[in-house]
Amino acid sequence: MKNIRAIYFVGAVMALAGCTNQELSSDMTLSYTPKSISVGVNSVSFGAKDNLTATLPVKAMNTSWNISGEPEWVAVSPKQGDASADVALTAQENKSADESRVGVLNFRASDFNVDKMISVSQSQAEVEIKPSTTSISAKAAASSENVTVTANVEWAATCDESWIVLNKSGNTLNVAWTENIGSSRSATVHLKRASTDATIATIQVAQGEAGVTGSTETMTFDVNGEEKAYTFNAEVSWTATTSYASWLTVSPANGSSSTKQVKITALSNYQTNDRSGFVYIKIGTNTKLEIPVRQSGVEMSVSETSLKYEAGAETRTVTLTSNVAWQIISKPEWLSVAPSKGVVGTTNIEIKAEANNNSNPRNGRVEFAIDGGTNSFQSIDVSQSGAHLSEVPNTLDILSYAQSFAIDVTATGFWMVSTDSGDWIQVSPTEHTGIGVLVIEIAENTTTKKRTVKV
Repeated sequence: MKNIRAIYFVGAVMALAGCTNQELSSDMTLSYTPKSISVGVNSVSFGAKDNLTATLPVKAMNTSWNISGEPEWVAVSPKQGDASADVALTAQENKSADESRVGVLNFRASDFNVDKMISVSQSQAEVEIKPSTTSISAKAAASSENVTVTANVEWAATCDESWIVLNKSGNTLNVAWTENIGSSRSATVHLKRASTDATIATIQVAQGEAGVTGSTETMTFDVNGEEKAYTFNAEVSWTATTSYASWLTVSPANGSSSTKQVKITALSNYQTNDRSGFVYIKIGTNTKLEIPVRQSGVEMSVSETSLKYEAGAETRTVTLTSNVAWQIISKPEWLSVAPSKGVVGTTNIEIKAEANNNSNPRNGRVEFAIDGGTNSFQSIDVSQSGAHLSEVPNTLDILSYAQSFAIDVTATGFWMVSTDSGDWIQVSPTEHTGIGVLVIEIAENTTTKKRTVKV
């Protein structure tokens, strides 16, 4: 700015009365008062930061001045004076990164016709977008987190990963994610100035692989089939399968993280061998938990696996131990068995053989199965000797008078005696089992005829 200068000269003429045509007296003087004013600059420029200052040099002599019209973001001190001064101009921070700003100062001198405009300007701020966090550790389950964004421009957020969902509300960005049923994954959220594609700041999102926790101890099931509850914790949606669907099932077959229990069912195992399998809890295609399952087979035992009977009627007792309910499915007709069926545990069984009145021995088998089944799981071989009778006299020569005979009989079974004629002979007993004495009573023969009888 050119210096503005103004000088006034003030003279005083004193005239002597009645001496208009005479020269001025030697004691008369001429005086003047100089005045001047100047401003050192035409414009002032500021950066965007807060409390930046500039100096406006004012040079003034014998005159006053004032400054007005400053914009609200500029402070002027002093705003007026009657002497030289360094006027301080202080600019507030320009927080806008969208545009710079300008203003005008009106400088005016009181004694001169001076009205000068001094321009002031301030550059726009650097773009600033700051999130309250630059990293998010996301759980495997679906969830979200709010991030506060401080910015001096209009901003937007984007992410190329489909499992990330963004929702902007004012200065809050909600970062949401879907559940992770695969391996660990990561994503980058880009914070941009709304009018450009340039990324100003980023938020890194890392989501870990989901897990399942639960007991891995072996679950044991009864031979007759059983249903048991299994409790576990899964971070996300899951599926459940078994290694042998033919006898081992799990329900429900899938669920969300809120479902924490399944029912594991083993069908009856009517085989002699134990069997085992697994229940698998999976997330996606990855098995997260293996629960071992074992089921016992049929266990049935008897205290005797063979019984030998003499020819006479006889009863034997055996003990049956079983982990299933049982029944007898086969036995010889000459045997009676009680009880013929039973429950889990130990049972005393009476097996009775009828007398074998035949001289031939006989054999058979008692077979045990599960209750309602037809397959034999245990058996007892039984045998019985044939009947045996000791030798007795083939003939008896009897005199005519009355007589009585006693014959010892050794037998292993039942025997009987009968006669084919006459009432002159009596036998006792007519039936017997085992060792005994046969008594034959002969009445007197009062005739002259000889008589015979077959016993």
